[in-house]
Amino acid sequence: IMIVRRLAAEVDASGKGRVIMSSLNPGFAKTHLFRNLAWPLGHVFNFLSSWAARTPEMASRTLVHAATAGDETHERYLSSGDIRIEPGVMLDEEGKELSDKIYDEFMDVLEGIEQGVTQNI
Repeated sequence: IMIVRRLAAEVDASGKGRVIMSSLNPGFAKTHLFRNLAWPLGHVFNFLSSWAARTPEMASRTLVHAATAGDETHERYLSSGDIRIEPGVMLDEEGKELSDKIYDEFMDVLEGIEQGVTQNI
């Protein structure tokens, strides 16, 4: 969430174009993603999935919402198909400093993978 908010602001400030960027959480969905978990964790996970998880179709609604929404979702956090308030740690000055630190570290990682890639932002 912190990286996407900062990245969206950087792209907006660059003047190179406008892209609506949102962070999203499709929620806990019953898929086969964890089918290879070892016993007993696999059985516990399957039980919890059958009891509490959404169908993949229900979870995908947040993805579709993010892909089709307008400016109201820019730099926002989407969960369960709704715009949500970001975690409290992000809303104060300490949270902003943490966000900046995480973003800068992320950009350093990207630069380590592909030199000059962050100049495209």
